[in-house]
Amino acid sequence: MEMDISSVFNALKYGSDKEKKAIYIKLSTDEKLLGEFLTNAKSGDYLDRIIIAKAAAYVQSKKMLGTVMGFLNDENKYVRQAACDALGEMEYKEAIPYLTKEMYSDESFIVWTRAAVALYKLGEEKGVKMLIENYNFSEPLKTEPAVAEALNELKIDPHTYKGRKKKCFVVTACEGENSDAVNLLSEWRDNHLAGTLYGRALIYIYNIMGPVAAKTIDKSSVLRNVARKTLIRALIYVVSKHSIRKDRHLVAS
Repeated sequence: MEMDISSVFNALKYGSDKEKKAIYIKLSTDEKLLGEFLTNAKSGDYLDRIIIAKAAAYVQSKKMLGTVMGFLNDENKYVRQAACDALGEMEYKEAIPYLTKEMYSDESFIVWTRAAVALYKLGEEKGVKMLIENYNFSEPLKTEPAVAEALNELKIDPHTYKGRKKKCFVVTACEGENSDAVNLLSEWRDNHLAGTLYGRALIYIYNIMGPVAAKTIDKSSVLRNVARKTLIRALIYVVSKHSIRKDRHLVAS
């Protein structure tokens, strides 16, 4: 018995779990129906686009991959969120660069955290590392809910995770691993910088370039002294000033 597209979407919107499962199976076996289903990817109703993304997670058809990856650019954050979840379940490695871009560029916590979860499911450690960098170690209850939920879903304890909290490469090379400067700047990165779009982008770039710079500095006492007296001193000054302003604001409020 043939189904029309409106019936398919109505069942996926309002039907029982059993009815939805039957539709997913039908989409998995009926290429013509699947093709018609995907024509609604540009629907003006964002709920239709979310339905397509959710169906993709179940159907697991590569024909749906391009459509779902396109949803990562959708203007609606809930569509982008559903797309991230679907790509994590579809298990196609082609999605990794798109999810990586989404994780580092999307301003919405409910979107980039889902991209991070999807990346981890696809075998990319950078997903969980990004979540941990946004975990508030000093005050766990103040961690962004989307971050806490993602870590809980993955059953990862940020306090015991093997890859948690990298030390600042350059500062460690100059001051030593457990110095006050390293602890101050690491805390600033984890609890402040990682919570913003530009901050996450900066961390990403630093994690690529920092080890190279640190290795060079570590070999030269002259470079260590120069970095200590200029770069590190400037960073500590900026971070300290910002912390003082924040404390004053809290007191005033």
